[in-house]
Amino acid sequence: MIQRAEEMKEIVDTVLYEKIAELGAIKRSYLEESFKDKLKMEASVDELKNKMETALIMPSTFLTFHQHLFSSQTLEVMQESITNHPTLPTFIKGTEDKTEIKKQFGIINWPEKELVISQYKEAINLSPRLLPVSKEQEGDGRLMKSLCDIQVARSVKLDLKKERKINIGTPMNHLSLLSSNKFWGSDVSGNLILYDTEGNILKKISTNVVDVIGYHTVTSEGHLLFTTAKSKAIC
Repeated sequence: MIQRAEEMKEIVDTVLYEKIAELGAIKRSYLEESFKDKLKMEASVDELKNKMETALIMPSTFLTFHQHLFSSQTLEVMQESITNHPTLPTFIKGTEDKTEIKKQFGIINWPEKELVISQYKEAINLSPRLLPVSKEQEGDGRLMKSLCDIQVARSVKLDLKKERKINIGTPMNHLSLLSSNKFWGSDVSGNLILYDTEGNILKKISTNVVDVIGYHTVTSEGHLLFTTAKSKAIC
């Protein structure tokens, strides 16, 4: 799933680069049009300068110059160059459809689900005594199913052949499994102690949490997380 997320991020980056390239093409087009307008304006100015110099030298041509200066064609070129300013593009943000994104991301497929359910049913048939249900409750299918799920989950996951006792010498309030042969335990004195399966102490952390159950856990990466008394922080 992390790999799929990275792939979708790459798709977003690709779209971003395409939009930037599109913006660059628009910019080049605007610059080309502006350059053409500039050349047209410069040509008109040069033409007017030449005619003006001629009119100054030969007063008889001044009327012709005046008519050319205020002709519709000359004014049109000048007016177009002055008013022809490009409109800058704007970015309009799209909408996020979480449902559609989830479809594109993918789904979690559990092909073994039906097999697990069948194993639970088989365990129920083999162990009817695991379900302490009264006669008044036998007719309630939902209650029966709920009790079955709880009792069977306990019975299936418990292998009494592998049960063993580890003498750690002190009462424990809560345990957090670190690996198959190491676990953290919290005692009644506010200590977090790392044990191996032989009961040896590998590490000890003193906290100010006394007689509190379940204030620590271990992440899938093996990091220990715990809280402290009257604190809003997680260590």
